[in-house]
Amino acid sequence: MKIHLQLTALAMGLTMAANAQVNSSPTEIINKKRKCGSEIPPPEWNAEFSKQVATYKADMMSSKTATANYTISVIFHIISGAQAVGVYPNLSQAQINSQITVLNNDFAGAGANMNVLTATAFSAVGAANCGVTFCLAKKNEHGQTLAEPGIDRVSYIAKGWLNPNSYSSNATLKTFVDGTVKPNTIWDVNRYLNIWTTDVNPSVLLLGYATFPLNAALVGLPGGGTSTTDGVWLASLCTGSINVGSYKGRTCSHEVGHWLGLRHIGGDAAPDGDCLADDYCADTPPQRGTLNENGQNYGCGPYPLNATGSRSCSAAPNGSMYMNFMDYSDDNCVCMFTPDQKTRVQVALSPQPNGGFYRSLLTQAATTLCNNPSAAPITLVTVPNIICDTAAVCTTTDNFTTGNPIPTYSWSSSPSAGVTFSPNSISAAPSISFASTGVYTITCAATNSVGTNSAVTTVSVNGCAIGIAKHSLLKTYISLQPNPSSGKVSLITSLPSSQTLEVSVRNALGQLMISSKHKDVTNSSIELDLTTYSAGVYFVTIANGSEKLVKRLILNK
Repeated sequence: MKIHLQLTALAMGLTMAANAQVNSSPTEIINKKRKCGSEIPPPEWNAEFSKQVATYKADMMSSKTATANYTISVIFHIISGAQAVGVYPNLSQAQINSQITVLNNDFAGAGANMNVLTATAFSAVGAANCGVTFCLAKKNEHGQTLAEPGIDRVSYIAKGWLNPNSYSSNATLKTFVDGTVKPNTIWDVNRYLNIWTTDVNPSVLLLGYATFPLNAALVGLPGGGTSTTDGVWLASLCTGSINVGSYKGRTCSHEVGHWLGLRHIGGDAAPDGDCLADDYCADTPPQRGTLNENGQNYGCGPYPLNATGSRSCSAAPNGSMYMNFMDYSDDNCVCMFTPDQKTRVQVALSPQPNGGFYRSLLTQAATTLCNNPSAAPITLVTVPNIICDTAAVCTTTDNFTTGNPIPTYSWSSSPSAGVTFSPNSISAAPSISFASTGVYTITCAATNSVGTNSAVTTVSVNGCAIGIAKHSLLKTYISLQPNPSSGKVSLITSLPSSQTLEVSVRNALGQLMISSKHKDVTNSSIELDLTTYSAGVYFVTIANGSEKLVKRLILNK
């Protein structure tokens, strides 16, 4: 549709049957109508995206650009009450695998239900291959091998959160997900497509929602993703294509479509149900909506749907394209994206300055995140260097060790008397208790089938009689590993409170090489890439506004 209409309302959420039971098996819940809770972007977003589409098409005509193939690494944050893996809503690896298969087939124009399309006049438009492949991430943010590809299991009980199905309205659930779940579990939005799954209360009229792509000119607009909210939320009951009753994974295809810049096929029609609403794609016919249906179709056809009668549009002689993924039709009836929708996907993923939307950054990260060859461990652990207590003190360790297969660990202390590791000395990141003051050398050895590597840390346990203020917070809780390095360096932090850190790297002549700012840092690993710089001595400066720490780094090539 080519006609533009300003939209400011919120789309309603994907609906479920009112008689569904809380925590029921998803096979027992039959969805009567599908809707989507993604917030409709404002006119400024529409104008900017349309401008980028026009530029992209002009470049295609002049052969300045060509259709590209992109790969996006995906992490599913499965939120549950710590049920056994595979027990709803703690979805199994097989169920997540089935969802990735559906995504890849749908965005390649080769998904199920193609018979629905071929039986209509829309077969001339064709199901477009959008040039996108989705892969389950094999590494976490610290480069460590994931035990389950593409899965981050989160217990709301361990986090101290309420059960997601205790929220009984769309608004309260979205507030919980956007304000609590996402910020506390999200992975780097420049490297991963974050997808969250949770159980839902039957009174919540949502099956999914997504954030739209933004660029530098659009930051702050409603509906766009941020570093703490970007991604897709799905109800557990409709995730994947197995063990989900009538659902076949198409809610995810619909929401990822939004995440890549696609609008509803019905254009989120005005309540008066006219034919003027727009999805900004010329090869999708207009649809007439009603006050409650908001321009979308439900169920499964039949073809031709709304070609005549009170819901027909004169510009749509073949009726509605109800089999499009961006309509609300049933999973067993949708099967296509159009060529113009493909163009919007390509624009969302194309690199600066052509497309300008931040989604392009993800495609650059997928090469390393989705491929995980065998590698010996590189041991990166943190233990506070100074512990201010008089006796019987305990410190918590953090482990950012890499390696594939996943390493096993062995922790030890010298001296060892009075030192205990909990739950044991072979845990990945045990807490360490010291029975008395003193200086201890803590060693962590990581081993896999490829090799062994160790990290050694000195811990001073004392009463700190001179006062904690005289001890540098940054010096105590920040380390640089490995040092010397061949170029890949990790700034490992185990700060007792959240800090904003400014990090810079200068060469021996004082010339600035790298500068970055990091908010809300506590236990983390800040990656510094110096692989393109020559061997020599460099100085890494870390500042938090009240103090500054300078560490000497040696690069060996």
